[in-house]
Amino acid sequence: MKIPSKYTDFILNYNETFKYMEKKYLRTQVDKYWEYLSGAFLDELRESAKEKGLQGIKQYWDKILNREDAEFGTAGRKDAFPVRRKTCIYIIH
Repeated sequence: MKIPSKYTDFILNYNETFKYMEKKYLRTQVDKYWEYLSGAFLDELRESAKEKGLQGIKQYWDKILNREDAEFGTAGRKDAFPVRRKTCIYIIH
């Protein structure tokens, strides 16, 4: 599923939200919120990594970046998979 264009400002909105939170509540509260988000929304990544290791992590990011209609490439290595993102629909529109 490709992300509809109405979501292209998502990253910019996220950035502004975190800037506001940091200014109003301090960096420690922003860090706590990021921890909450990662715990709440990264279960699929955790499970994929647990089941398939590095290959599972690569499969997860391939799926996410394809869903975002990102222009990207991954380099195959045994110990890592560098992701080279060429464009980001959230910033370039």
